[in-house]
Amino acid sequence: MQELARGLLERIRRFAMPESMVACRGSWLRQEGQMRLAPDRPWLPFEAEQWFEGSGIDFRWKAFTYWRGQVVDVRVLR
Repeated sequence: MQELARGLLERIRRFAMPESMVACRGSWLRQEGQMRLAPDRPWLPFEAEQWFEGSGIDFRWKAFTYWRGQVVDVRVLR
C-alpha cells in the first residue's frame, strides 16, 4: 500500500510542480461573505467570482447580493 501511495504522490508532484516553465493564462476564485452597501446599512450576504489574467496584475471582481428583493451587482475592474 505504501508503494501505491508513493507512486500517487510522485504523479501529483510531477503534475503540480513541472520541471519546465508553464504559462499561466489566468485563474479564478469563487467567494462568499458579507458586505455593506453603506456604513449605516446592515450586512448582506454575497457571492462573488474573481478573475485574474495571467499576463498582468489586473483582476476583475464581481459580486451579487439581494437588498429589498433586488439583485445588487458590485464590480471592481483594475
